[in-house]
Amino acid sequence: MKEFPFISVVIAVYNAERTMAKCLKSIIAQNYPFDKYEIITVDDSSDDDTPKKIKSLMKKHDCIKYIRIPHSGYSMAEKIGMKMAKGDLIFLTNSDCYVPKNWFRRLMDGFDSEDIGGVGGGIKHVGDCYHFSWGRLYENKKIQVYALAAFNSCFRRDVISKIGFIDEKTQAEDVDLSLRVIMDGYKLIRDPFVLVEHDHPLHSSTNMIKKNFYYAKSLVSTLKKHNYPPFFSLRFLLMSVAIFIFPFILFPLALKELYISRMLIKEYRGMIKKYNLKIPLLKLTFLRVLRLLTTLLGSFYYFIISTTGIG
Repeated sequence: MKEFPFISVVIAVYNAERTMAKCLKSIIAQNYPFDKYEIITVDDSSDDDTPKKIKSLMKKHDCIKYIRIPHSGYSMAEKIGMKMAKGDLIFLTNSDCYVPKNWFRRLMDGFDSEDIGGVGGGIKHVGDCYHFSWGRLYENKKIQVYALAAFNSCFRRDVISKIGFIDEKTQAEDVDLSLRVIMDGYKLIRDPFVLVEHDHPLHSSTNMIKKNFYYAKSLVSTLKKHNYPPFFSLRFLLMSVAIFIFPFILFPLALKELYISRMLIKEYRGMIKKYNLKIPLLKLTFLRVLRLLTTLLGSFYYFIISTTGIG
């Protein structure tokens, strides 16, 4: 790969006036030549001050591009941005995400062989406790995965243009894109140390449960589309259970996992202090388990109805 390949960053945007400017500024702060990347923002007909936020920064930075489309949904906006992209690599993130300064370089480093089609990272939820993840603490190296999240990923343009970019009719569009990359013979790599901040508060446990059920429905429908056998989705769920529940049951028996448990508590306390959250540690732990269980139950429910035709 070239030392400085041309990069396209695609951001699908809708009513993001609160986070848009900070998102763009985090990308502009990259340690990368300004003439070697573009930022394509595709506005899905926002009705707030999002366009003003983008155009204000466009006056100072030629790398930012703005296009407004009729309201068509997130997936369509992202697909249009991908088709406009000129870069050898297409980076994806969300308008409510803030990327680290080494984002370009760290994800580019993952393309160390010709059979790698995409590289992604992890996420750190900020803003409230209802959307908080600690899964990243259990990975300490790059690993091969079956899917990359759209908020923090990078794909080779030649690979995804060949398979048709995003399928706007699919709910879990990032999982769908990832599976099609794999089926075309490429690998996907995740680096858990490349983290973006996701500033999307859910505000309540009810919203958290609704979001998890939607995620479960999207995942099951996408797996069904690609004719994955039932054990694939069940294996995914079992892996989720092992990752998130095991530490509370068995891992504290081992010294290493006691250390990890201490790190979890430390991170929780750090988040409470940083965001001035008036919430006890025990409730945070309960919400984490509740989040997992609702995703698990939702996936089981939608798997049953999609298999049997009920509902």
